[in-house]
Amino acid sequence: MEDNLVFALDGRCNPNTQRTGQHLTIMANWHRDQIAFESIDFARLRSLTVFGEWYSFFISGKMRRLRVLDLEGMVALTNEDIEQIFVKLLSLKFISLRECREISHLPDTLGGLRQLQTLDVRWTSIVKLPSAIIKLHELQYIRAGAIVLPDEDWKSASTEDGDVVTNQLPATTSEELDGRDSSISSGRPAVPTCTENAESPAQATTSQEAQHPKVGRLASKLSHTWSLCGSKPRKEAQHHNGGLGVPVGIESLTALHTVGVVNVNASGGEAFLKQLAKLTQLLKLRVCGINKKNWPLLCSALSDKNCHLESLSVRFDEDCLDDSFKPPKTLKSLKLYGPIRKLPDTIKDVFNFEKLDLEMTITSQDDIHLFLKDKLPRRDILNRLCIKVQGDKAVNFSSNEFDYDGNWSGSFRPRVVKIDCSSKLEVTVGSIIRYAEVLIIQCSEGSFFRVSGGRDGLSGMYGIKAVWLKGSYSEEQRVHLKELVDRHSRKPVLKVEPLQ
Repeated sequence: MEDNLVFALDGRCNPNTQRTGQHLTIMANWHRDQIAFESIDFARLRSLTVFGEWYSFFISGKMRRLRVLDLEGMVALTNEDIEQIFVKLLSLKFISLRECREISHLPDTLGGLRQLQTLDVRWTSIVKLPSAIIKLHELQYIRAGAIVLPDEDWKSASTEDGDVVTNQLPATTSEELDGRDSSISSGRPAVPTCTENAESPAQATTSQEAQHPKVGRLASKLSHTWSLCGSKPRKEAQHHNGGLGVPVGIESLTALHTVGVVNVNASGGEAFLKQLAKLTQLLKLRVCGINKKNWPLLCSALSDKNCHLESLSVRFDEDCLDDSFKPPKTLKSLKLYGPIRKLPDTIKDVFNFEKLDLEMTITSQDDIHLFLKDKLPRRDILNRLCIKVQGDKAVNFSSNEFDYDGNWSGSFRPRVVKIDCSSKLEVTVGSIIRYAEVLIIQCSEGSFFRVSGGRDGLSGMYGIKAVWLKGSYSEEQRVHLKELVDRHSRKPVLKVEPLQ
């Protein structure tokens, strides 16, 4: 076999075949032959991605130059395996342990990875980062936590800040909705295998860190990202709020660019907020556990002149959002979740906004208009809207009030609308959600949801492409939505999740 830059272990391999290269992918259907694996020359290996079943012999002390290690979804990976990885692979710059659910803590040997730039431990059982992490002065990205947030429900799994969530729709519809490259749904990276004599693919890059074949993993992991706000949490997140505790001294990692989800209500959370302004390179922050006690600390950090955040996600434990919230002028993306009933007037002063995601709790019809009236700097920034309705309500989205020009129609056009129904709810479709592309309906046990308005209910949603029904819905509700979808001229996709 030629000395390819990118290669893979797939199917059954001849142990006498010489294999070498910089970027190795272990495919799910490879027969896990340890002899064949140990015959590989790892001297030039820079990245390793593993699919399917995990075996501890995949990590070798000969991989001394390995920079990228992607072990996402390795459910058999243990704490002991992680200990060995951190001891043997001291040159790592990127490591993903995402969805390795047996991993409950990171060992102190993490401090030995002095070149590490990205640490991804999302959806593991880790609830706190070790103090050894403060030794990693090259660290730029900390992605952690198992928190259930609406943006986990809404986003594309291919990016941190994806657009409309259509990954689980049929391929033709998915391409129509977001134009994503069809190779993402292929289920495996396009690399030559150990049984092929293919030339190095044109897309292979000589960058040691950039070329780790992540694409194929995306489609196989989508089902794990659909935990809606208000739905049942994942098993491993039930003993805490899903955020991650951080050690005192983390502010010394001045190269940090992205951090989250940090549980600021846990040990070390208060110190983190007090020292947040020292992270002058921080552009993206996600926090949870915000309450009336720590809310002033967050506001103080955000208003500091050294704060240059561009993206902020906040999960409130209680309604404490007020006019003390003065986000930095650099802020472009804001996500506010929790039991909030109104927006502060200070949001109007942030003119760089490009995207706003909101979760609001309403107790009356007027709450919707009071929530948005004269609060937003521009009418086109409301990207996603999650409405949690308390009590039996008739919610009308076709009001003609509170528009900048005296007419509500066309003022706000959220692309994704989620309605969390916990009781009896009748929704009248109208101008406020007329151009939404995705409508997500989350039902709780004993609730009843009905769409009305216009001749066919959903007919007023001109831009609708997908309707999702989730939670504890009744057969009557499923049939009701199916009839509305079938009658709609755009023929949107109806996705019905299994009953909870």
